[in-house]
Amino acid sequence: MKKIIYNPIILIGITFFIFQACNQTFDKEKACGEIIKTDKEFSETSEKTGMKQAFLKYIDDNGVLLKPNMYPIVKIENIKEYFSSTPSDSGYVLTWEPKFADVSNSGDLGYTYGYWNLKIKGDTIEHKGTYISIWKKQKDGSWKFVLDTGNSGLGE
Repeated sequence: MKKIIYNPIILIGITFFIFQACNQTFDKEKACGEIIKTDKEFSETSEKTGMKQAFLKYIDDNGVLLKPNMYPIVKIENIKEYFSSTPSDSGYVLTWEPKFADVSNSGDLGYTYGYWNLKIKGDTIEHKGTYISIWKKQKDGSWKFVLDTGNSGLGE
C-alpha cells in the first residue's frame, strides 16, 4: 500500500480557494445600475421599433405578462401569439422611465418600477401609469425581464 503524503501548503491553498469560491460577493450598486440601464434601453427600443418588438427582445423565454382582465400570459411563444392577435402598435408610442431598482443578495434577480407614458399618434392626450418589471440575470450577463405589469390612472 502506498503512503500518501499531504503537503500543508497545498491543503491551505485548496481550503482558501474553496472559501473564496463560496464567499463570492457582487457589487449591488453596479447590478442596480445595469438593470436601470437595461430598462431604459428597453423603453428606447419601444419608442424606436414599437412596443411589441421591444417586449419580445427583452423578455426571458419563460417570462410572464400580467394584463388587465386576463389570465397571466406565460412563456415567450404565448406572448408572441398574444401580440399577433392584437392591433398594430404603429398608432402609438409607449415609453417609460424607471425610478428605482433593487437586486437580490444573490445578484441574479432584481426589479425596477417607474412611470409609463402612452402617446397616441394624432391625439394630444397622454395616458400615464405605473409599472413594475422583475429582471433575471442571463447566463451571458445580460438582464431580461421575467414578469412585467402596470396600471393606468396617473393624470388621465
